Amino acid sequence: MRWFLTGLAVALVALSSFLGFWDAADARLSGLRFSAADRAPSGDFVFVDIDARSLSEVGVWPWPRSVHADLLDRLMDLGVYEVAFDIDFSTASNAENDRSFSEGLKAAGGYAYLAAFRQTSANGAIVFNQPRAEFSEFADAVFVNVDSPEAGLVRAIPALDVETGIPSIAKAFVPNSGADETVRIDYSINLQTVPRIAAVEVLNGAVDPTAINDKQVIIGASAIELHDLFAVPRFGIIAGPMVQIAAAETLKLRRNLSATGPWPALAMLVLVAIAVIALTKACLPWVIAILAASIIGGEIASWAALAWLTLDIVTMPLHVGCLALLISRVFQDRIIRGRQLKEQRARTAYIANHDVRTGAMSRTAWIDALDAQHDTGISNWAMLLQLERLENAGASLGHEVVEAAVAMVYARLTRHVRGFVARIDGDSFAVSWRMPLTLEDIHHLLDALEHPYEVGAHRLAIKVRWGMSDEITANTGASEGLQQARMALASAKTRGLRGSRHDSSLEAELRHRQFVDIGLRQAIAKGELDIAFQAQVDMRSRQVVGAEALLRWTSGELGRISPADFIPMAEENGSIVALGAWIFEESCRRAVQLGWSGSLSINVSPVQFQHSDVVGMIQAAVSATGFPLQRIDVEVVPRQRPWHRLRVEL
Repeated sequence: MRWFLTGLAVALVALSSFLGFWDAADARLSGLRFSAADRAPSGDFVFVDIDARSLSEVGVWPWPRSVHADLLDRLMDLGVYEVAFDIDFSTASNAENDRSFSEGLKAAGGYAYLAAFRQTSANGAIVFNQPRAEFSEFADAVFVNVDSPEAGLVRAIPALDVETGIPSIAKAFVPNSGADETVRIDYSINLQTVPRIAAVEVLNGAVDPTAINDKQVIIGASAIELHDLFAVPRFGIIAGPMVQIAAAETLKLRRNLSATGPWPALAMLVLVAIAVIALTKACLPWVIAILAASIIGGEIASWAALAWLTLDIVTMPLHVGCLALLISRVFQDRIIRGRQLKEQRARTAYIANHDVRTGAMSRTAWIDALDAQHDTGISNWAMLLQLERLENAGASLGHEVVEAAVAMVYARLTRHVRGFVARIDGDSFAVSWRMPLTLEDIHHLLDALEHPYEVGAHRLAIKVRWGMSDEITANTGASEGLQQARMALASAKTRGLRGSRHDSSLEAELRHRQFVDIGLRQAIAKGELDIAFQAQVDMRSRQVVGAEALLRWTSGELGRISPADFIPMAEENGSIVALGAWIFEESCRRAVQLGWSGSLSINVSPVQFQHSDVVGMIQAAVSATGFPLQRIDVEVVPRQRPWHRLRVEL
């Protein structure tokens, strides 16, 4: 995309440059470059100006030819080298005045030139105007046309008329200049310092001979009413004769410029474009800095080429191109950011609806998908599968190995299940079915899932326990169906089964467990707990040698609850820590009150060792009650095997 958009920008700039879209702007830039490369004129050329003052004092226009003859005579008397008239002498005038002018030309001895030019007549025909034959006998013709303006500015004049071979004033004044067809004017030559003398001063004899002696003079008009004015770079509007002097100065100083067109700027633009593409990771300020440096460097190079190599290089294609590259880069960055944002949103949506590691649906997505089917009248059954032995495998082989194995479990599930599959927890998958499964179907699925998994050099054996919901309809909802499967799975684990189906009794059991859980958290504060002491008898002496403290709970709402029910729940919800501390302190306190002199056995759950400081708890109870520490026996009761007891004597 970057290559395409950048190439398109360069191509559009190149096309618009060749079509001349930027010529006007480049003309203004060239004026600045000409000013920066300022140089003094040779001083060999003088402009004798028929200005507004001269017109006013003579009082008539066109001037009688006798006035031109007088002007020529006076210039020759002042010692000028040669004179060129940028004035039309192609038509007849008063015979006496024409004769007077012819004599003046003859007296000049061939050092006077008369203007020849081409113009368009009223009917659209091209007419070539040249001096009358009686004048041409004594003076050569010089071509005074200018080339077509470039962006409204005169940049060059013809070196000669191609059809007749008549040279321009510049080529006639500087014959060995080497200019063949065109003189491209160097406006870095300061035309404001070219000597300029009003024609009336010459006629009145008010000119210092040293200012004009041995000079080449061009006589022409600058008066606005004579309309011989042209727009040029740097100097704005100047008179036609001054354009001729600018061309003559250009040849004299060997400054005839070579126009390169847009190619150098476009070549540099291509290099800049490649650099911008190469800096794909660069931030936008860096790109702007590079483009700005390219623009400044381009202008400096163009100025140096003008000043030392006489090359007239346009730079607008580079400037416009850098702007286009900047816009293109901003556009590209917006596209890339938009694409990245779109990808990020898609990934966020995917993560919200899928498990990243396995690709399985999330719980929310699974429920939404099933509910969408239920809205169309389709029923489903939910199965919750729990993978066992993963915790031990993770501890010994590492989390990555276990996750790879879980991903393989999902892959096998997708091969055997046509419904939706979601990863509910790290070790659980929810599966939907369109029909209830038989035990044979379930065993076939479990066999496939429990086949050993090869992860690198490791081999994992996973056991799967399952719970199946009732039929899920639009009235039931997928969330309720998943809860039913969860209850069935919990029931299977409690009873030591591989799996079970949901039935209504499980819900009653669940509600009972919930009531027990809530009541147990408040039992201490309500004073519902009690301790029963069970005698410990020495079978040989048949003497009572000890007593075991047993916790009892009588709920105000549920009545007497067996320790087999609430102790495991206390271990699950963490309240066993508070219960254990209460049992120790209360048992020791009652034993002291009763004056008990034997040993006291108190049960401790392994969960208490995991989540509390058991030694500190015992020390606090002994300190608070005064019961001798050496008469306390701590019995650790494993949760999974309550008939195995570990007796610890303190």
